[in-house]
Amino acid sequence: MLIKLASHDVTRLWGELKRTAVAAVPPHVSSLEEHTNAVLAAILRGDLDCWILTKGDDPEKLAKGVAFVGTVIDSFSMTKNLLIYGIFSYERVSMELWKEGLATLRAEAKRKGCNLIIGYTSEPRILEIVNALGGSTNTTLITLEV
Repeated sequence: MLIKLASHDVTRLWGELKRTAVAAVPPHVSSLEEHTNAVLAAILRGDLDCWILTKGDDPEKLAKGVAFVGTVIDSFSMTKNLLIYGIFSYERVSMELWKEGLATLRAEAKRKGCNLIIGYTSEPRILEIVNALGGSTNTTLITLEV
């Protein structure tokens, strides 16, 4: 089950969640201490949500994984999308659980008036899952050193 944590639960569980924030960092972001502090601040402000995949509806039974999700608005087109900012699993997750999680995030995206669910990754397994779920992995994020 995919559950959106309340900010007080994030604060209470941050010791464990902080490690996942580092592991789930998008490929274009450094995983420095400032990053994890900024992720926590964004969650506490309500700009980013922390979702956990559990074996039931109890956040204490963190078993499968964590996703950091927020809405983004493209400043040029004003298109609103649900961004999976970072995702991490502690163990291999079944396709059935991925489908269930996607259904939950789709409902959240619709509730928030989003156009698409988007994300960044450099993980081959995530690309495999997105393709299996009918998504597109055709876009490439390019990065160049400054």
